[in-house]
Amino acid sequence: MRRSRIIILTLSLLCFLITSLLLIQHYTETIRAREEVKGLIQTVEQAEQVTPTACSAESPVPAVLPQYEALIEQNEDLIGWIEIEGTEINYPVMYTPDDGEFYLHRNFSQEYEYSGLPFLDKNCSLEPRSTNLIVYGHNMKNEYMFSNLLKYRDSSYYENHPKIHFDTLYEESEYEIIAVLLSQVYRKSDSVFKFYQFIDAETEQDFDEYIQKIQELCLYDTGVKVEFGDELLTLSTCSYHTENGRLAVIARKVSLD
Repeated sequence: MRRSRIIILTLSLLCFLITSLLLIQHYTETIRAREEVKGLIQTVEQAEQVTPTACSAESPVPAVLPQYEALIEQNEDLIGWIEIEGTEINYPVMYTPDDGEFYLHRNFSQEYEYSGLPFLDKNCSLEPRSTNLIVYGHNMKNEYMFSNLLKYRDSSYYENHPKIHFDTLYEESEYEIIAVLLSQVYRKSDSVFKFYQFIDAETEQDFDEYIQKIQELCLYDTGVKVEFGDELLTLSTCSYHTENGRLAVIARKVSLD
């Protein structure tokens, strides 16, 4: 009996030690990830102080915004930057069409990191621009990555954070939120509305049907009107309201003028 107790205590201690080590590792990785992103933010902010060089009117190639020049030299997978003022969301956006989830668990240095980085759906395109750009990010603890999006379930949070700033490498843009919805990733055979499959509207009818569907699912009315021809942005993250649950924040591009 005594031997059994010793074995149980030993196993319990081992489990405790392993769990503690995993928690410490996770905490350390989160700190390291935050520090790397903080460094990227500082690079962008410092470069924003630089006056952009005038481009030749004859050049058909757009100039990279000065705040992203240094970063694109470090990693050519960078396609833009996303920020929601007053929240933790302030991150580079990556794009790897040949390996869509490359940055699911990789950092800007392309090293393994569980929290990864926000990335654009591999089926989307910036040139020509897709009707709807879908950006995915992890729902992490400690207010990290896209976890703040879950707060949009409360309409008062939306009222305090109604806009999303999303830059490409060549253009600064602002988007106003039109809908927040809860959904899930369905099986391919399920004949249901899948918000994550709407990328390009072939016709005005396609666009209108999509808008009607998200309005039916949205948690509250933002009052923002949308029409065919608007450029959309969707931010998606995991939600645990159901199996394979997802929360989506959908916005339309507006002029910065």
